[in-house]
Amino acid sequence: MSNTIDILGDDVAAAQLIGKMLSEIEDDRIKNVGDYAFYQCGSLTNATLTSATAIGAMAFYQCNSLITVSFPRVSSIYSDSFDGCSKLQNVTLGSITAIPTGLLTSCSSTLKMVSMDSVLSISASEFYSRSALTSVYFSAVTAIGVSAFDTCRSLMTAIFPAASIVGSSAFRNCTVLSNISFPEAVFVGNYAFANAVITSIPLSKLATIGIYAFGGCTHLVSVALSSVTTIDNEAFAYDTGLLEVTFPEITTIGSGVFRGCSNLQSVTMNKITALTSSMFYSCNNLVMISMDSLSSISAAEFMDKSTLKSVYFSSVSEIGQSAFRNCTNLEIALLSSVTTISPYAFYICSSLNTISFPLTSAISYYAFANCTSLSSAIFPEVMSIGRNAFQNCSGLTSVSFPKVETIGDQAFYGCSILSNIIFPNVTSIGSKLFESCINLQSVTMNKVTAIPSGMFSNCSSLKMVSMDSILVLSTSAFESITSLESVYFSAVTSIGSKVFNNNTRLMTVSFPAALLVGSYAFSGCTSLESVNFPSATTIQDGAFYFCSSLKTAKLPSATSLGYNAFYGCSVLTDVTASLVKVIGTNAFNGCLSLSTVHFSSLESIQNGTFANCSSLTSVDCPLASNIGSYAFASCSSLSVLWLPNAMSIGSYAFGWTSLQSLYIGTNTSSVCMLAASAFWIGGNSYHYPDVYVPESLVDSYKTATNWRALSSCIYGTSLSMPA
Repeated sequence: MSNTIDILGDDVAAAQLIGKMLSEIEDDRIKNVGDYAFYQCGSLTNATLTSATAIGAMAFYQCNSLITVSFPRVSSIYSDSFDGCSKLQNVTLGSITAIPTGLLTSCSSTLKMVSMDSVLSISASEFYSRSALTSVYFSAVTAIGVSAFDTCRSLMTAIFPAASIVGSSAFRNCTVLSNISFPEAVFVGNYAFANAVITSIPLSKLATIGIYAFGGCTHLVSVALSSVTTIDNEAFAYDTGLLEVTFPEITTIGSGVFRGCSNLQSVTMNKITALTSSMFYSCNNLVMISMDSLSSISAAEFMDKSTLKSVYFSSVSEIGQSAFRNCTNLEIALLSSVTTISPYAFYICSSLNTISFPLTSAISYYAFANCTSLSSAIFPEVMSIGRNAFQNCSGLTSVSFPKVETIGDQAFYGCSILSNIIFPNVTSIGSKLFESCINLQSVTMNKVTAIPSGMFSNCSSLKMVSMDSILVLSTSAFESITSLESVYFSAVTSIGSKVFNNNTRLMTVSFPAALLVGSYAFSGCTSLESVNFPSATTIQDGAFYFCSSLKTAKLPSATSLGYNAFYGCSVLTDVTASLVKVIGTNAFNGCLSLSTVHFSSLESIQNGTFANCSSLTSVDCPLASNIGSYAFASCSSLSVLWLPNAMSIGSYAFGWTSLQSLYIGTNTSSVCMLAASAFWIGGNSYHYPDVYVPESLVDSYKTATNWRALSSCIYGTSLSMPA
């Protein structure tokens, strides 16, 4: 006797009669349910038929109270079997392999749970916008169609143990979806889980992730997918809760993948070779990045990532401009393969303290400028350093660049605690290279041939400089270095302007080969006691201006002394410059201790040249033809003066003096021109010395303009200037 029952149906009236009494059917004997079997069974709420294999057409038509159906063995069912079941919530169909089109249409707003163990695929939009659906179980499904569960806003659980393909938008806008299981999935399409609330992605075999696949998943915290090789554009964009990602096998990645992941902290992707545009855009909390196969970093890639603390890029060969600019919390940068560091690469990385660049050959301008925590810079292969590269690295104490040959302007400007420099192979350096390195004590660069302008300006602790090949010292090279006491440059031929300006402790200098001493080169060197320039031919303006301790100046080859050359050298007593032909205005003005001058080749005494030389008693300038204004003004000790070739005397030339005898033009044949105020001593007073002129010109002098005022003091002489 058979233990199974077939409900044949076909009798609608009978079904309606049964339905008025039947509220629930649970039977393990029923095998087949025929057409119309439960037609309009309005009281039926639950149908559990554990042995049924076939459900007929309209079998449960308008069972409008039916909530749960469970047919674990059903393999055949019609598309209209549940037509009109408007309250159906839970459906279990264990053996069907495909979902008939429209099967669950009538319950689109009430359906909560679907379990179909044998269904192999889910068609496009099959469960689209099922607002009540909370959970789905499909143990045999291998492919989920496009938009299959799109906008199922109550869906919380999706279990698909066999699914390998998740179609585009399959679970898009499932805004409460938090529990998923896709252990066999290898492909997730575009927007597949966009805006879900999942906290993790348990897809251990996943290989490909489509565009925005997990975009907007704001509850996603951690992603570790060991099999993923390809991620498309913006796959995780705007996942604001995402903290950590690990993709050890990824090789291809799209643009903007982590765009707007504002809390992302840690990224490990060790096989990608290139970053894409906007990959980390607005990822403002990045702390650690590790990418072992990355070959280059694009311009501004991590700029302004203020929380980034460490980066590890073992294969990167080039860092783009401003790549890590203003990453103010970056502490560690290990880039073992980088050959070129572009401009501003680590600019204002104020916390950077550990770097490793063993293969880098070129550092561009401002690359590490304002990295105030950087204490050591070791670059064994660097050949060139750009301008301002380490500017204001105020924590830098030591540097090593054994192969560097070229260094740009201000490369180490403001490195305030840098103390020792050795660049054994550098041949070319820029201006103001070490300006304001206030603790710099020693510098060794023995292949450099010229010191550019401002190189050591304000290096107030500098004590030793070794530069055996230097030929030129440029403008302000050692300006305002208050610690330097002595300098010796055996090969220097040219000393630029202000080179040693305000070196207040400099006492001794030696430049045996120097041909030129630039303007104000030693100005304000108040401890300088002697100078010796045996080869110098030109001493420019203010060269020794206010060297208040200078006593001796030996300039045996000099032919010209510039404006203010020795102005204010109040203790200067000895000047050797017998070949000088031209002396500039005020050259010795204020040399209070100077008593004797011998300039046997001097052709002109300019304005104020010896003004205020109050100890001057002897002047030997036999060839001087022009005596400028104020030339000997206030030379209060001068009593006798020989100017045998003088042809003109300027205003106040002998003002405020006590000159007793003036031998003028004794080697000339014409009257020397005289300014009216030449002997003025204040108010309406003039001091006229005895004036001795050639016998043949006495009368001419007494009647000449401005000479007639002292005609009674003019005498003829046949004497020559004493030797």
